[in-house]
Amino acid sequence: MDNITLKKQKILTLALLLLASCTQLNRIDMFSLKQQELQTVILEQLEQQQGKGKMLGLPLTLTVQQLELHLAPDNKQQIELKLALGAEVDALFKPLHTDLKLHLSALPYFDDEKNAIYLKNLNILDSSVGSGSSQLKLAPLSNEAKAILSEVLNRQPIYKLDCSKVTEKVLCGMPLTLVLQPGELLLKPNYSAQ
Repeated sequence: MDNITLKKQKILTLALLLLASCTQLNRIDMFSLKQQELQTVILEQLEQQQGKGKMLGLPLTLTVQQLELHLAPDNKQQIELKLALGAEVDALFKPLHTDLKLHLSALPYFDDEKNAIYLKNLNILDSSVGSGSSQLKLAPLSNEAKAILSEVLNRQPIYKLDCSKVTEKVLCGMPLTLVLQPGELLLKPNYSAQ
């Protein structure tokens, strides 16, 4: 075998190895967040911000007291959030306080430009207002709370890759696709996006 044929074989072998590794990379879970980790991050973000809005023209303030998060319940590609909120309506003479429980579903998506995961399409699965035996279904408060939370989650990611960390730096700038498994959120290379 001459030198040129040997070089061509080496180049062909390297090209095949590179192609095989790219195919394998598509199947590798490059980054994962467990349900408990993501729940802690979202709860901290929501606790730092008081949601402000209006109900029937009166100022409304929401504070998050508790959050239970479920990733891919029943193998659906969605996130479910069960929230316990404190709601204060600034009525004319004195503020009205009540508890609000919301069960929401949302679709997660990864924004390649911002290297961040956001939630969109929040839907109310169930809601209740009040406590004890006097729990009431109150659509205006539930819908306003959903609108306030949607606004917060639309402008603020639930997770942002830290491009200064060695473990996440390699992912920054790489096209990624988001996949949910029960209890886990995965980011995988998406070479078809290039």
